[in-house]
Amino acid sequence: MAYSQHVAVLQQGLGAWNAWRGSDPELRPDLSGMNGAGRDFSRGVFSYVNFNNANLAGVNFAGADLRHATFIGTNLSTVDFSDANLEGADFSGASLRGARFQRARMDKVTMPEVNLKGLDFTGVSLREANLYAADFTEAILVNADLSGAFLSKAVLDMADLHHARLDGANLAGASVRYANLKSVDLSTVLLRDVDIRQAALSAAQKMTLFVRGYLGVR
Repeated sequence: MAYSQHVAVLQQGLGAWNAWRGSDPELRPDLSGMNGAGRDFSRGVFSYVNFNNANLAGVNFAGADLRHATFIGTNLSTVDFSDANLEGADFSGASLRGARFQRARMDKVTMPEVNLKGLDFTGVSLREANLYAADFTEAILVNADLSGAFLSKAVLDMADLHHARLDGANLAGASVRYANLKSVDLSTVLLRDVDIRQAALSAAQKMTLFVRGYLGVR
C-alpha cells in the first residue's frame, strides 16, 4: 500500500508535490493502491513513482514527467497521457480502456499482453518498447515511432500505421490483418511467421517482400 507520508504531500496540491520532488530527486515515492480517480496531475513530476494497483481512472497526466513510473495492475481507464514523458514506464497488467497517448514519449516502456484496442498513439515515440502480444486492434499509430520495438505475437489487425516507423522492429508471429502498412518501410522489420499478405500494402512493398520471401507464413 501507499506510504501515508507520500500521499499526504500529494494531498497538499500539485505545487507542493512538485516542490517536494525537486528537493530530493532520488526519492522513489510509493503511491501504490491509492485512489486518485479524476485528479488533475498535468505537468506533475511523477518519475519513478510506484502507482501499482492504484485507481487512477480519468486522471489528467497531460505533459507530466512519468519516467520509469510503474502502473502494474493499475486502473488507467480514460487517463490523458498526451504529451507526457513515459520513458521506461511499466504498464504490465494495467487497464487502459479509453486512455489517450497522443504525442507522448514512451521509449522502452513495458506493455506485454496489454489491451490497447482502438487507442490513439498518433505521433507517439515507442522506440525499443516491449509490446509482446499487445493488442493494437484498430489502434491509431499514425506517425508513431516503433523503431526497435518488440512486437512479437502482437495483434495489429486493422491498425493504422500510416507513416509509422518500424526500423529494426520485431514482428515475429504478429497478426496484421488489414493493417495499413502502405507507407511503412519494412526493409529492416523481422516478419518471421507473419502472414503479411493480409495487410494493406503498396505494389512496391509487395514486390520487395516477395523477393525477401515474406509473402506467406514461414
